[in-house]
Amino acid sequence: MSTEQSTVQAPVEPKETSMASLKQWFKLQKLPFTKYIWASKMFPSKSQQELIIGLRYSIEIKGISVILGLQGVGKSITLRRFKEDLSPQEYQVFYLWNTRSSPQGFLRSLCRVFQLQPSAFIADMFDALSSHLFSLESNLGKHPIIIFDDCDHLSRDVLEYLRLLMNFQMDSEEHFSIILCGTEVLQAHLKEQPNIAFRQRVTYCQTLRPFTAGDTRAYITYHLQRVDAPPELFTDGAVKLIFQYSRGYPRVINQVALQSLIQAAVFKKEIVDEHLIKRHVLPNLLNDFAEEAPK
Repeated sequence: MSTEQSTVQAPVEPKETSMASLKQWFKLQKLPFTKYIWASKMFPSKSQQELIIGLRYSIEIKGISVILGLQGVGKSITLRRFKEDLSPQEYQVFYLWNTRSSPQGFLRSLCRVFQLQPSAFIADMFDALSSHLFSLESNLGKHPIIIFDDCDHLSRDVLEYLRLLMNFQMDSEEHFSIILCGTEVLQAHLKEQPNIAFRQRVTYCQTLRPFTAGDTRAYITYHLQRVDAPPELFTDGAVKLIFQYSRGYPRVINQVALQSLIQAAVFKKEIVDEHLIKRHVLPNLLNDFAEEAPK
């Protein structure tokens, strides 16, 4: 039997470390590039400005407007900005999101928006909504605008009911305006032959484009200025790389910029450059753009 005794060492306790928050590390009052931003404070790209102006002209004509654009291009916040810029004395806006695809669900949602009692019968709800919408402008004393966001799943039947609501009593004057918003899915759906009658009623259609390189640079600068961050926090090379990777989609720009700030803090960097983004950010992103990231 060995007289040698093994020595059991107590586990070494980790030293206490004080970790600065992300805002403390970069000396920021609040974080930039988050989705929690008032529409009135949004950075408007050239395409967004054009869309807002076009919508303002379209509601003078009244009728149906269609807004298209890929996911993450900034459609919803642009619509909210358009809504906030309208005069409350002249317009009343009703906003519906994630609209139902079935006629019954769609009409029930509309009834709730206009505080009408939903019915078990589609015909009864349609008649009640038609009468209500026909007199809504005169009752309100201002022009009603109904915005339907996220319309990719609207069925042909729902589109037909919308068209019929606009054509109540075969009146030649439009009593309210409709704005539909969706992606290329909605665009393809509207181009189908059965929807030709609805398509011919559309008075304005516009596709929102992604940011340009200049928009992206101005967008990043704008968000840094809002939080009093140093303008050199993102180098020119980093901004260029973010644009190349994001293709100008603001949601992806935010994603890359925020993850870049986190990785910079993790590795004790005070600025974000292209080397940090290439090494620590792009390989870890989960969307499809990562497969085509600049090497």
